[in-house]
Amino acid sequence: MGLQVDQGLSFWGEFIDPVLEDEYRLFDLPATKQGIRGFIMIAFVATVVFTVMESLFKSWSTPGLAGVQCTRLVLVLVFPLVWMLVGRLNKPRTLYGLVFTSSLVLGFIALLIPLFRPPEYTGHFITCITIVVSFYILVPMPFLLQVIPPVTISVMEIVVLYFRTHPAESNYYMVVPGLIVIANIVGFYSVRQTKIIGRRRFLAFRKETMLREELQDTLDRLKVVEGLVPICSHCKRIRRDDNFWEEVEAFMKRGSNYEFTHGICPTCFSKHYPDLEHREARKTASRE
Repeated sequence: MGLQVDQGLSFWGEFIDPVLEDEYRLFDLPATKQGIRGFIMIAFVATVVFTVMESLFKSWSTPGLAGVQCTRLVLVLVFPLVWMLVGRLNKPRTLYGLVFTSSLVLGFIALLIPLFRPPEYTGHFITCITIVVSFYILVPMPFLLQVIPPVTISVMEIVVLYFRTHPAESNYYMVVPGLIVIANIVGFYSVRQTKIIGRRRFLAFRKETMLREELQDTLDRLKVVEGLVPICSHCKRIRRDDNFWEEVEAFMKRGSNYEFTHGICPTCFSKHYPDLEHREARKTASRE
């Protein structure tokens, strides 16, 4: 799809019209909550698994393990709370504020884990890259709010790499920042394209809904001409469903967009105005 920006969309893939953007966010709120909850669930399960595995296969006397496990315990307790709050919020702006703030707080808490590790430990960088990519993909929010948390975590991880970690191989200082930058570029692009595609589908759904409403309105207006219509054999009035008799003109006007004008057909003209008919005939004969 390239970097082409659709008409009505900003470079970030969001509607330029704030009213239309708010309408889309409210429309997409259930999917947004589902994505956020999915990310929280994945992070919660991963944290529990890492905590249990290290408790089983490592001794608590391992340097820094107690601090790591305590930090993970905080995350395990906070994740369900955020998950519950996300389900209760029904206003997009409030939801975005909660998720943005929670992401930054939980990100900084997670950054404490490598500080408890030995300086030569580098496994947390893989976790960082996984978190960054997952956040971009699973947490749909306004563009800046969606980009700031992973970028902040990425910068902090690079700072930890250069000022805290002492990897066994020096190429870590080039490989890890490169992978983190690539993860953010891929996340940036995927977020932008996802927003554009989502808003295209919203516009198509919105147009389809309007067409359906117009079609239903037309069908409702034409429904009156369907089936048997009771009409008086003398005065030609039509009986409505409420047992009220009304003129044909009024009946047809209610069921369609027709406007009636009055004239007279030749048969009725001869029947009701014979003198005028004879006069017109004489005028025509004299002209000939």
